[in-house]
Amino acid sequence: MSRAILIILLWLFSLHATCQIQNTEITKLQHELSQTADSLRQVDLMCRISFLFYERNIDSTFSYIKQARLIAERHNYKKGIADGYNCIGIVYDVKGYLALAINFYNKANKAYTELADVSNQVQTLMNMAMVYNTLGNEQKTRFYFNKAFEVGRNLNNDSILSIVYFNYLLINEHNLPDDSIHYYTSKATAIATKYADTRALIALSSISAAHMIHTGKVKEGVSALEKAITQALDQQLYFASLDMIITVADHLMPLDSAKALQYYELGLNISKTNAYVVYERMFTEKLYHYYSRTKDVLRQNYYAALYIKALENEQKIDNTSAIDYTDYALKEEELALTKVRGQIRLVLLILMSSIVIAGGIFLIVIRRNLLRTKKLNKLIVAQNVAMQQTLTDLEQSHAENTRMMKIVAHDLRGPAAGVYNLAEILLETPQRNSEDVKMLQLIKDSTEKLLLLTEELLVNKAQSNELKKEALDIGQLLQQSVGLFTATAKEKAQTIQLQASSIFIFASREKLWRVLSNIIANAIKFSPSGAVIDVILQDQQDTVLISVKDYGIGIPEVVGKTIFHPYSNTGRSGTQGEQSFGMGMAISKQIVEAHKGKIWFEANPEGGTIFYVQLPKQSLS
Repeated sequence: MSRAILIILLWLFSLHATCQIQNTEITKLQHELSQTADSLRQVDLMCRISFLFYERNIDSTFSYIKQARLIAERHNYKKGIADGYNCIGIVYDVKGYLALAINFYNKANKAYTELADVSNQVQTLMNMAMVYNTLGNEQKTRFYFNKAFEVGRNLNNDSILSIVYFNYLLINEHNLPDDSIHYYTSKATAIATKYADTRALIALSSISAAHMIHTGKVKEGVSALEKAITQALDQQLYFASLDMIITVADHLMPLDSAKALQYYELGLNISKTNAYVVYERMFTEKLYHYYSRTKDVLRQNYYAALYIKALENEQKIDNTSAIDYTDYALKEEELALTKVRGQIRLVLLILMSSIVIAGGIFLIVIRRNLLRTKKLNKLIVAQNVAMQQTLTDLEQSHAENTRMMKIVAHDLRGPAAGVYNLAEILLETPQRNSEDVKMLQLIKDSTEKLLLLTEELLVNKAQSNELKKEALDIGQLLQQSVGLFTATAKEKAQTIQLQASSIFIFASREKLWRVLSNIIANAIKFSPSGAVIDVILQDQQDTVLISVKDYGIGIPEVVGKTIFHPYSNTGRSGTQGEQSFGMGMAISKQIVEAHKGKIWFEANPEGGTIFYVQLPKQSLS
């Protein structure tokens, strides 16, 4: 999908209209602007006009928003200033000045935060994520999307979130697993359906179609995309339909070239009618290359002429732009720098004095350290020799442990796959009651996790930089984990009480599932019949805290000292003789620390144990 579409999605759902409707509204607003003496109303009108102009003439957008900003700043109109920053960011984004776009989006976000305008906060965070994606900065892209999800949870009117989910899917559709794609698509579809947002539903259907094509279901994906194109054209969403038309035609070309050519012609007609010069050049280029390959000289020459004309029109538009966007940004930054220049000079003077004093102190410290270093060098050399021998011994031990783990994982994989396949077969058997289906699904899900675990052991996926992280609803994952162990708890007449709300973090779904399963399983194992187990999720600003409290037999001091050590041999039987191997907590600790989190336990004053898992919301890797 083109960069232009990504930007236009920001306003598509609230501002897009046909050219005739836009012209009518612009004319009406311009007339009202000429009759209005209220300065603040003038700012709002000029912002609205600039938004309507941006798709057709970005220079007009820039001209109106500059005037709006001058008036807003003169009257200290906070909303007008925030909208001005946002619109300037869009201008630079469309023009391709991405660093400047991020600068103005960031200013807009801070202004909207001061105004408590949550919807526009989410929008600007999403815009920054999309720009960083274009720049290839994956870490910043993830950070700002995650921030948009977090801030969006406080929205009363959450319609903007369907666009956030859509754009997140758009840039991650080839990287996310199928269940995550389904999760975010369902979320976005539910919001769009709630607000009867037909345009958003069409866009989401194009994502599903593209995913089908990517996963090899080309015919089904093309058919779904054709349906989305028809719906978009019925809604007169001409601009939004063009990238879908290109995708369909490109995939149809090897299957049905005649139909593909019809789509190219359709896209060319839409581009000509609505003066979408860039797309007119793209469609004529595709038609020219096709007829060049098929040796149809007459049509080749015809489309060659159209292609050259489209290139000239595109160049003409760029050349007629009389606005120096870079100069505008530089002048604004220069004005801001002038205001703080005096303060900077004072700070620099203080810093220079501090550096001179610190330099003298450092020289004295360095001299003393050099004398001490000479004495330590001989000792370090001797220690290095001993350490090298120890490392050699450890490497041999690690290699042997790795080999044994792979043997165990390989032997487990066969029986686990058999259980998984048997559960699938039983689930497909008709006329099963709902309880049987639920239990069989739990067996299938648990076995699937076991298969993933054996696969990780076979390929040695354990390092934090190899974790497959994503934006994850930790509250939902806790619900799934508790649901999986409900049947086990019922066998001991136990009750699991869950207190959790929807909180997004950036983490590995499969790894955290293993941690939660270990802790909940232990709580069940070491609690008596009829006991209650409390599972609580708390939001702590930059982190989340999960606590699992049981009222069982507790952890003896000798066991507690080594419970997180690998191969500590601290396993002990549960309240009904359940077997334990003493490795679950060591594995859990490795996973939590790979997420830059913490895991620990405390004695429950009422008897039993409380395990805690604290995880950062943002990705720190």
